Amino acid sequence: MILCAGEALIDMIPGRTAAGEAAFVPRPGGAVFNTAVALG
Repeated sequence: MILCAGEALIDMIPGRTAAGEAAFVPRPGGAVFNTAVALG
């Protein structure tokens, strides 16, 4: 069993909305998620 806890499981990546405005887009990632993927 792999248990990882501690912080959000997303990274907020700078991007653009459909209207072209600057925004942050949530993407799977973050240190805990990356550790779980590497171990699993």
